[in-house]
Amino acid sequence: MATQAHFIELRDRVSQVLAAYRKQNWSAAVTALSACRQKLNGLDLTAFCKLYEARIEAFKVNPPPPDWDGVATLQTK
Repeated sequence: MATQAHFIELRDRVSQVLAAYRKQNWSAAVTALSACRQKLNGLDLTAFCKLYEARIEAFKVNPPPPDWDGVATLQTK
């Protein structure tokens, strides 16, 4: 499956999401998430998309510090 064209395309789109997210380029990350939703090809990335959309919305209100490395630190159990 990892060598199938649709999987490779989806992997590349997820990589675009993560790259934009780590660069704090929220608009590019949201655009890439939208593309991920359109290219599911039977793979369910709903939870991934919702998680990153929520994180992006939170960071738009309270941006991470300049030295942020993209890692999420959980505050509650």
